[in-house]
Amino acid sequence: MHNVYDCVEAFEKLLDKEYHLVLGRKNTAVSLQINFDKKECFHLMGLQYLTDRPELVRDRGKIFDAIRERQIMAEHLQSSDLYYKIADRIDMLPFLESMIDSKEDISAVHFSRRIKWITLRIRHHGLYCIRRKYLFQQEKKKYCMTD
Repeated sequence: MHNVYDCVEAFEKLLDKEYHLVLGRKNTAVSLQINFDKKECFHLMGLQYLTDRPELVRDRGKIFDAIRERQIMAEHLQSSDLYYKIADRIDMLPFLESMIDSKEDISAVHFSRRIKWITLRIRHHGLYCIRRKYLFQQEKKKYCMTD
């Protein structure tokens, strides 16, 4: 089982990377450009759901830095009564780079004008977990969220 330190460490490796994905289905192709900002890690880990943790009420980038520097302790976050809501996200986020890099793990399942989503087939220790990832497009910016 991973913790927030593992997530921040893995996400930090993505900060200087940019992905350009072309996904297609039934003669329709969608081009996605994915960039990473340390403020986005907060939401990908699901920390917004830990409303009982006062140390998480500040700038998301500073929270990322505080976790990396061990000023926010993983044990404190895990002691939250609401941690069960994000445990799966915390466990899977360190695999994000390998999931994006693996051609077998990404498939397009639906396109619409406003919302595009992809399904990541995640192979984790011999088990498969299918998670839908929503990509919202707004004014040429892409936002990545999990369900």
